[in-house]
Amino acid sequence: EIDVYDADALRNTIGFHEREREALSYLREWGFVDLFRVKNKKLKEYTWWDYRNASFRRNMGMRVDHIWSSEKLAKRCITCTIAREMRGMPKPSDHVPVIATIA
Repeated sequence: EIDVYDADALRNTIGFHEREREALSYLREWGFVDLFRVKNKKLKEYTWWDYRNASFRRNMGMRVDHIWSSEKLAKRCITCTIAREMRGMPKPSDHVPVIATIA
């Protein structure tokens, strides 16, 4: 629920549907980890904002883009960040990249 701006309003909508959340839980069961959450346990950042309703300016987004890895690779992850500044470019996508540094 930290990955959306308003969990109550968005529950069971595209991007925050129960079936999508179940699919992500399968990744965890298979031993994969979400690198952004490994490195940013409580940080509330998003990778997607609707083009309507000034959603980006109002930070009404969702974190729907991820980098999943094995636990072994996650131990080599130095940082995992979201390139929010990319949304401010001319003709931006509604998504921004997630960037992991592995050494």
